[in-house]
Amino acid sequence: MIPLAQAILWLTMPVAIVIWGLSVRQFLTRIPPAPLRPMLAIHLAPAMLFASVAALTGQGMLAHGMMAFATVILLGLLARLRWLTQTGFSPMWGTFTFPPVAYAGAGLILGGAWAVTGGIALMAALGVVPTIAYRVLKLWPAGTLAARTNAAEA
Repeated sequence: MIPLAQAILWLTMPVAIVIWGLSVRQFLTRIPPAPLRPMLAIHLAPAMLFASVAALTGQGMLAHGMMAFATVILLGLLARLRWLTQTGFSPMWGTFTFPPVAYAGAGLILGGAWAVTGGIALMAALGVVPTIAYRVLKLWPAGTLAARTNAAEA
């Protein structure tokens, strides 16, 4: 299984790099509309998955490099949190749930100093994820989820 995981890792990293590059280029030429900005958080997820898989397949340098790269992304997102959430709560905030959990998992897998940052991310996720899930689920029975996501029907 480890060779398969390594193959998938090395095949998907170039795809993620292309997507990150295109996203940076797009970001430099056109600022995303405020309602879509929370989705920028999802850019953290691939780096976290790469860090986790690299660590679990014995590729320590790659794992630490991806964790460092993800930390840069995370710090950038945190620095711009007010800008990302400018339009107030929406179901798009669901994109804020997976990245901190993935960051926590990767940090705990890597251990050492990364376990501290992973633990901090886990504590944050324990507050953020249920809160966002509750707020989104509250919109559903109220009949406002479809309108807020521009869906035709709920």
